[in-house]
Amino acid sequence: MSKMQANKVDLSREEEIFRFEVEFMHKYLKHFEQSIIHHDKVLKKALLEDIEYAGKHNASILESIYNNDILKIPSLGYNSSLLLIYSLLESTLLKICSELHKQLKLPLELAEIKGGNYFESSLKYLQTFTALNDDLYHLGKDFVPYQKIRNYIAHNGAVIPNGSENAKNKLFASSITYNNDGSFYINNIKFLKAFLSKVEKFIYGCVKLIGQLNITPVKVQVGTIIKYYNEEEYDSLYTTPTLLVPEKDDDDMPF
Repeated sequence: MSKMQANKVDLSREEEIFRFEVEFMHKYLKHFEQSIIHHDKVLKKALLEDIEYAGKHNASILESIYNNDILKIPSLGYNSSLLLIYSLLESTLLKICSELHKQLKLPLELAEIKGGNYFESSLKYLQTFTALNDDLYHLGKDFVPYQKIRNYIAHNGAVIPNGSENAKNKLFASSITYNNDGSFYINNIKFLKAFLSKVEKFIYGCVKLIGQLNITPVKVQVGTIIKYYNEEEYDSLYTTPTLLVPEKDDDDMPF
């Protein structure tokens, strides 16, 4: 077992940048919400005017035409806003992990941690080197469904492919409208506000936890497997040799 010198990690700059970005996102969502309210009023007024001009016998046709704009135009903004919030979460975690590696001269970089994506790798990195507490770790796991939705928006045009197992599981069904053709769209801004609040809680929780630790990485080799724990975690939780064997890698995590 080889120990490295204990160190404090300074994440003040990363926290300041995150605070600025998250405040911008709050302002952005508020402005967007006001724009949607205005958009809705304008279109509904125009619909009534068109019905009056074209006659009530054409009302159902006009309502169908306007309904697409009333519902789907805001949804484009909702979908893109989710991408922005998720990007804020992911990029901030990358910065935190990068600072951990740089300031502590850790033996592993984030890129060397196996994960299906940057978020999963970052979560594993934090758990390995900072003894991420259970509450924060599980809060991090709560972002998995958001990432699924993010991936379908970013990589598949907000469409769930036919035959996909996820097509059976309509995530966030009260806030996302699913169509028969597999397409979907976010239908309210409260969903995005709740997501942003979760991101805030998680990132600030991580920064606070890391700032309180005197991190002393401890290298433990079990057979051909090398894992790193901080000293406090190692001493208090891993005293039984059998518990030093890393948990089974969850390769089928839904990322």
